[in-house]
Amino acid sequence: MASRLNSSSLMMVAVAALLFSSSTIAIDSYSKVPLQRPNGLKPQSVYQTKSYTFSVLAYSTEQPTPLNAIHSWRISIKDSKGSAVTDADTVIDITMPEHLHGMTTIPVISRLEQPGEYLVEGIKFHMPGWWRLNLDISSGAKRDLIRLDVLVGES
Repeated sequence: MASRLNSSSLMMVAVAALLFSSSTIAIDSYSKVPLQRPNGLKPQSVYQTKSYTFSVLAYSTEQPTPLNAIHSWRISIKDSKGSAVTDADTVIDITMPEHLHGMTTIPVISRLEQPGEYLVEGIKFHMPGWWRLNLDISSGAKRDLIRLDVLVGES
């Protein structure tokens, strides 16, 4: 009985160690590292980028882009052929890569009447500097991650 208890105790310790080490590996592989600001990043009134799947044009509805104020952005999404994407499911995540944090608000995206046009409400850049808008866009069987680098509150 004593050897059975020892074996089961050892087995539990081994399983716990394995689970703990797996968690540690997962956490370590997900650790964030501050990124360096892209060279030549300047404040702009309109931000545009293109991937193989979508092209995105985005701008703040208030110019210049406000610091420490809740505002909205308009986003235009087109497919690789230049046609408006009217059925995009889009998730937005806005981060400050140099500081490893996001925003203090949770923006909401809604479709506008114009084909391929969307409104993002509830954006608040609470610190000056480099912000990254990460747009996870899905339309039908197509999906892509679009990143827009934005400079706010700096000349």
